[in-house]
Amino acid sequence: MAVRTYLNVPFAEKDSAREFGARWDADAKRWYVPEGIALHPFACWHAGAAADAMLMVAPVLLLQAWSSCWKCKGRSPVFCLACSDVRDTRDDRPDESHDGDLLLISDVTTVDERILRHLRRLAPDYRPDWSATKGSRCWMNHCRDCGAKMGDFHLHCEPDGPFLCITSSDWNRILQHLLERDGEYDFDGSYSL
Repeated sequence: MAVRTYLNVPFAEKDSAREFGARWDADAKRWYVPEGIALHPFACWHAGAAADAMLMVAPVLLLQAWSSCWKCKGRSPVFCLACSDVRDTRDDRPDESHDGDLLLISDVTTVDERILRHLRRLAPDYRPDWSATKGSRCWMNHCRDCGAKMGDFHLHCEPDGPFLCITSSDWNRILQHLLERDGEYDFDGSYSL
């Protein structure tokens, strides 16, 4: 069963909590944050939620490439979030310059509900699952044909990984889906050029 983060939402604020993505648990008679959704927007209703967050700065894109499945050997679409910048509000250090290159987001554990809506529609095989390598749940690609897990390490760190060191010549094989044009969107994960 998925882990639920319960909230203390006054009745007068229930509509606001719902707009951020909270769901109602009829058995517990409490609002909760579904697994995979960032806690930052719910900080005022949950004492354990982080008041600070990592933020993807728009434009936010969903990159789509192809990779061979280790299990069935079929070709499957694989996805990666990308954004123009990341702002870590938990850190006082100045942001690093990256000359306008897109930052690739990996090892995602939570993502803003507004981005999640796009992911459900465009990349149903990119979803949270248990990673034995990490010993926790995180967002990962799954083979479209057999459902096998296709973890981030191969896609982002191996020499033949579709999201390793994307150069200008690599862009012709990667589809770009614009998810959000403006704004900031919280997530927990890693990022790299």
